Amino acid sequence: VKGKQKGYKGRIFDFDLVKKTFFESDYDKMKELTTRQEEIESYRKDIFDNLEEDLQKELGKSNDSGDFDAKKLKAYVKEETNEAFVRVLKELDETKAIAKEIKGMEATLNEKAKDLIPVLTEEQIDLLLTKKWLEPLRKDLNDVLNKTLSDYITKLSALKDKYSDSLADINKEIESTTDSLKSMMNELTGNEADMKAIELLMNVL
Repeated sequence: VKGKQKGYKGRIFDFDLVKKTFFESDYDKMKELTTRQEEIESYRKDIFDNLEEDLQKELGKSNDSGDFDAKKLKAYVKEETNEAFVRVLKELDETKAIAKEIKGMEATLNEKAKDLIPVLTEEQIDLLLTKKWLEPLRKDLNDVLNKTLSDYITKLSALKDKYSDSLADINKEIESTTDSLKSMMNELTGNEADMKAIELLMNVL
């Protein structure tokens, strides 16, 4: 295993899997920061995209990147108070700090994963193999099974809806015909044997 795991990149296990498995707390923290950064950028983009074109040119970066120029925005806010712009300015500083923190955490986690991979125990290797191959396979099989069952239930429900009215009509017609037949048989006359046969037939109906 050691021979296969030399070097900075994991050949069998990628760094993300190793970091996620053995350094879960730090990994989750980094992902939370990434999510926060994406939320900030999404809000800023929404605000910028909804500005009038003239204001976009006035406050946007010169390279027409579709984003605010921090210096232009700061100067504008000094003259015109706007809560959304104030929030954007505040979050521009926040996202810079987040980006710096993410970069540092990623470098640290990469170093931890790099140091761990060559000395993985058999138990740790088994765990990684399970997460890399068995868990995705199990999920795929469950997805296929769930889809198959869902499709079957949908088709069965469609058949039920398609034929429910027809079956009800058929049953009503059978009942009506049976009642009419019994009524007519009640009017029949004959000898004892004939009447006995008619009685038996009516019981069957």
